[in-house]
Amino acid sequence: MGVIGIIRQERITAIKMKKLLTVIITMEKLMKRLIMKRFGILFVILLLAATSIALSVAQAEQRLVIKYRPTTVDVDKPYFEYLNTLRSSFVRGAWYDKKNRYMIINLSGTNYHYCGVEEGTWKVFKSSPSFGKAYNSMFKGRFDCRINPVPTYSK
Repeated sequence: MGVIGIIRQERITAIKMKKLLTVIITMEKLMKRLIMKRFGILFVILLLAATSIALSVAQAEQRLVIKYRPTTVDVDKPYFEYLNTLRSSFVRGAWYDKKNRYMIINLSGTNYHYCGVEEGTWKVFKSSPSFGKAYNSMFKGRFDCRINPVPTYSK
């Protein structure tokens, strides 16, 4: 087979593939319509059930395991203020309990706690342009929970 024969064969194959793809897409659309007509109510019920489950999971408590603390802490309680730290690659979340002056911080996937943290320190940390630099200068080596009281939270 010469070059022209190969080109013709490739063109025929490409045309066949395009037609086959069109048939597949059409069949997929028909199947979706059939499923919606035949199982429309069932589909809606399943969607509502899945939504309900997702909402209940979203409202569930978020208990954190904290290094050097024997008990977990539910940071979804109203007395914890959450700090969104998405812009930081090192600090992956922080929570602060003003009444107990207690801070939990997630550093590269591990939760640590700090006791005796003043509200002013928390406010400065929240407004820092770099959470990692602020953590290193403000918290690292300070607010030791072996010295300052560790709050107890009921389960």
